[in-house]
Amino acid sequence: MKKLIIAMFVLINIMAISAGIPSWYLNNGNSEYSTNNYFIGLGEGKNYKEAEMAAQVDIASQIKTNIDSSIESKTVQSTVGNKENYSKNVELNIKALANEVLIGVDFVKKEKSGNSFYVLALLDKSKYLLGLETELDKISEEIKKDEELNLTPYVLVKEYLKAKKKVNEFYKKKIIYDSISNNEYIIPTFFSQLDFNAKIKKIISNIYFEVVDGKNQYGKEGEVLKNPIVFKIKYKNEVIPNFPIVVKYQNNKILEKATTDNNGEFKVYVTVFTDESRNGKIIASVDLLKVPFELKDYFKNIKVYANYFRKEEKTTNFSVNIVNEKNQKIKSINRNISRLIVKGGDIISKKANLIVTGKVSVDSIDEVESYSGTMYVANVNLDLNIVENKTKLVLSNITFKGKGIGKNREKAIESAYRKIRISKKKFAVMVAEAKRKFGR
Repeated sequence: MKKLIIAMFVLINIMAISAGIPSWYLNNGNSEYSTNNYFIGLGEGKNYKEAEMAAQVDIASQIKTNIDSSIESKTVQSTVGNKENYSKNVELNIKALANEVLIGVDFVKKEKSGNSFYVLALLDKSKYLLGLETELDKISEEIKKDEELNLTPYVLVKEYLKAKKKVNEFYKKKIIYDSISNNEYIIPTFFSQLDFNAKIKKIISNIYFEVVDGKNQYGKEGEVLKNPIVFKIKYKNEVIPNFPIVVKYQNNKILEKATTDNNGEFKVYVTVFTDESRNGKIIASVDLLKVPFELKDYFKNIKVYANYFRKEEKTTNFSVNIVNEKNQKIKSINRNISRLIVKGGDIISKKANLIVTGKVSVDSIDEVESYSGTMYVANVNLDLNIVENKTKLVLSNITFKGKGIGKNREKAIESAYRKIRISKKKFAVMVAEAKRKFGR
């Protein structure tokens, strides 16, 4: 049986050589290099670049095998440092390892045969370990400095987040080092006290907003409040400058985005926009788009509300008349605008002082192909005017747009009517302008 196996091996080699595969590729580099001193990688590809990458992956897979065989015992044996972090970094895939070993790999043999390219790569274990040890020393020193930083709270949180990533990088490199070396890299003693997650949570739990000026003001619907509303953000009793903040109306529409000034303050000028009870509010919170992704969950519940109220004033009578291009009333749009007027504290009446007039015109209709056949996409414009009934003078105006899709032109236009989004805030401003000019 043994002779048969040897014969088969020789036969396979002969067949491979006759096919043009280099002999050194078949014999693991012709055994010129001691496997005790080197990782030997063999790669084949359609070009040299592809073959080099394959050779590096071959080396990476060998390191991965070393890790798999040694990690359990070395994790258990490790008595210093954060074992949980150590364990979390065990799951290293071959692609990640290939990136790790890019530096230090030498390509000592290359050969083209037919349409294939062959590469022999070497990774000197002692040099690679020395490089890893230098990197581990450097990272641990950086982490130690990060732990002792004295910065403003928001900047410190971001630095702790970077430090947390460095800790993960440290353990990843340590795992590779330990799997190759005969001696385990000793984790610095201060690592046993590391918990950047806890530090981040502790800081953020003490960050809060205050409304320092301008709350509970009264103003006319659609007009700007007399005084700005001023917010301040603090850590304990310390103000936080350059902090990203977003202020929204109660309907979630953004009023303004900015960063706090040197006093940790941010002021906004608010257009009165209330509900049927004449109450309105704005919400200041952390601008989550400006904070690192990993911190979003920590910051999402830090917010504060500022209330304001609509000033009682003499009501104005309105009538509404919105038509299409055929001068036919569009009931849905007339109904929506009437609701906005009533919510703003005014009255719908046939004997109106002011008339909201408007015409919806079709801007374009395009044909598009879909799985269900030809569809039509309609774009429409709603031009609104508020007109004084007696003089027919236009006091204010605004345009809204809509886009709809349907199986024919008529259905696409009807869909576009329904898709017209009338901004409550913009409409309130339009009404306020008309009433001011009308003298109310």
